[in-house]
Amino acid sequence: MPAAPPQQSGATPPAQRAPVEPATPAPPQSPSPRQVATPAPSTVVTRPSIVGAGENDYFRLALYYQQSGDFENALVQYKKVLERNEMNAEAHNNLGV
Repeated sequence: MPAAPPQQSGATPPAQRAPVEPATPAPPQSPSPRQVATPAPSTVVTRPSIVGAGENDYFRLALYYQQSGDFENALVQYKKVLERNEMNAEAHNNLGV
């Protein structure tokens, strides 16, 4: 008696496979408001006014001077901050910088 031909498990003959259709590209989408590019923020530093100057006003002025490269005036302003509050850690830190 002849032996039965071996069967392949799970394999489908090529003639019985369904044709594969090429994928269609998605239509272009308009950008959402969050995706729209915004210009970079300005890096221009403006001098703060110190009308009725408090500790924070002197600190902001000191930061302005420090960022603009006028370190002598920055030191003066940091010292004014420390005269009002000698425990201001940021002023001590920036004074050391």
